[in-house]
Amino acid sequence: MNPQTFSTEAILLTKKNFGDGNINLCLLTSDMGVVRSSAFGGQRLSKRFKGGIEYFQVFDAEIQENTSQGKTFFNLSCIKSVKHRFDGITNMVERYITASYIQELASMLLNPMEKSGNSKNSYYEAVVGCLERINNAEDKSSMLDEVYDLSVLLYKDTGFIPQVECTYSADTKLCRLEHFNSNILEKAPKSFALLSELYS
Repeated sequence: MNPQTFSTEAILLTKKNFGDGNINLCLLTSDMGVVRSSAFGGQRLSKRFKGGIEYFQVFDAEIQENTSQGKTFFNLSCIKSVKHRFDGITNMVERYITASYIQELASMLLNPMEKSGNSKNSYYEAVVGCLERINNAEDKSSMLDEVYDLSVLLYKDTGFIPQVECTYSADTKLCRLEHFNSNILEKAPKSFALLSELYS
């Protein structure tokens, strides 16, 4: 069966190198939700992957869908252009830790190929909007607000938690996030320890 090709806006949530220069990816896309795919030759500098397959950037991706023996596989065939870079995230450690937690949580919590949750909010728009606000944030308090609000939205939209009472306490927010992570996920995101230390 001939592969189908999709063009979509995407951000990288997680990546892991494998084989000779290849990468396994978890992408969050505007059209297809979370897509777990491979990028063959993605570690190498290449015209196919303009700007590189890097964190904290929005890019136009071309993704191939292949079906073999009843299983579907996805392949990031190229990055057509990098549309936006969150440069502020990479030049401030507090922003970097906070944004890393958001991306790791989304990769662990969201189901593949689901664009939105119970409230019909677009996961892609929610995560990209949160990263943009973290990118421009100047104080830790506003960054914790962003990570908490998005975490609650994602957990509620995926049906894991009911309505959560409002809180303004940093300690309460961290305790709730730890509770959500430990009771719902198989393991907490690795970046949560850094996040907790940062805001305690």
